[in-house]
Amino acid sequence: MSEQVIQQCAVMTDRELVRTLTIDRENFQETFLVIAESEREKRALSIEAFIDDVHLALNDAEGASCTIDQALAKVHSDISLWSIITLTNCMEDAWVIQREVSRWLVHHYVEEGYATSFFFDATEQLQSTLQRFLSLELWTVEVSHDLNTWKPVFQSRSPAFLNKIILELGDILHTVKTPLFSQDQKGQLVLLVHPEFEKQAQEIVAENHTKIEQLYDRAEHLAETENAERELRIYDILSELVPDNLAVHYNRGNILLEQERLDEATESLIEAIVLGLPEIMDKVDLKPRRGGGVAGSVNPLLSLLVSSQTNNEPLRYPDYIDDVEILLQRIREQRPGNTRILHGLAIIAEQKNDIAVACQHYRDMLAIDPQNKAAQIHLTYLEQIQ
Repeated sequence: MSEQVIQQCAVMTDRELVRTLTIDRENFQETFLVIAESEREKRALSIEAFIDDVHLALNDAEGASCTIDQALAKVHSDISLWSIITLTNCMEDAWVIQREVSRWLVHHYVEEGYATSFFFDATEQLQSTLQRFLSLELWTVEVSHDLNTWKPVFQSRSPAFLNKIILELGDILHTVKTPLFSQDQKGQLVLLVHPEFEKQAQEIVAENHTKIEQLYDRAEHLAETENAERELRIYDILSELVPDNLAVHYNRGNILLEQERLDEATESLIEAIVLGLPEIMDKVDLKPRRGGGVAGSVNPLLSLLVSSQTNNEPLRYPDYIDDVEILLQRIREQRPGNTRILHGLAIIAEQKNDIAVACQHYRDMLAIDPQNKAAQIHLTYLEQIQ
């Protein structure tokens, strides 16, 4: 029997041997533990040194090995909001720690499989429990959660809008799923709440959407009274709170153009173009902001479907794209060397399936900036499909 145990211990990996002599110790008879200890001595394996070698990664970086003290020092209150720290102990179990607005969230993984999640209100409490986890000591939490059961109630690319809602949630249990976890290509943040509070959270979100609509209505009223400065201030706020709303960027670009703030106007108009690309599959109707025409205003409350080019049918695109093109051409007359304007015009030409015009815009960009990678890549591709 002893010979069999000796052979069993001899083929153990260092990790298995350390586990046997530490966290799984109570599962073995004393005779087995004596032989395991003998095997450890034969290998000159230091349990303390083995345990003190942990892996640390920040956000989606590859990470590196460090000591437990070094890992604990990385967990501090100055970490930016919704940043991720992944700490893997010597047994390949991990804590994925996320900085929340007023607390810490920890996801516990056992050998890459999700086990549970829990919160810490105080950084010191997190650090002390984390030290026990990394040191293979007994650790416990009072309440744990399965976040797979939590409900999404809001999503946005705007941290400012999300924070505004979170502050109104009060004691409602919530967390934010970042693109690091969701793999969302638009970079959207998703607000999740405990199922018990789903209805209450949805009401808070709805109230905030109503406030956004009221802000937009206020901006339209100011447009009618020709109070451009106050109207622009509202659109500045809206561009931060609802960055995915192309109406806001389009209207903001119009005002900036009227104020001769050409570079800022260009950026807002290009943002409207990008948000209106056909793959987004959302389009908004137009209504006059100041007398119609290219100074038209986009109504964010209406939506129509954008059709992509299929079966050799002519490509249909949002009507406002023509207005943006005219505005950018007007800016280009005063900023002929601005490659951002040319890039915006090239994007519009591509949306209209006017490949020759798009290619010319990219060639004009390269004439100004021969090292412009975006222009090089797009031009190469478009010339191949012409």
